[in-house]
Amino acid sequence: MITIVVFLIWTAAFLVFYWFYGRTHSKLQAGRPAVDAEAPYTSNFAQPSKSEIREAAARRRAGRK
Repeated sequence: MITIVVFLIWTAAFLVFYWFYGRTHSKLQAGRPAVDAEAPYTSNFAQPSKSEIREAAARRRAGRK
């Protein structure tokens, strides 16, 4: 029984720490964007064309039926 109580106390302490640390260090909470909105798209792969995106969406929809 004591093990469970100690576990619950440590869990509660961790959750309180996690909550307050996250709120004070969050980029979104500070009003800053999470990523640079002006950053260029960079990838080792080419971006899919609009027709490829439409075809993939159609395949997904067809697979759900």
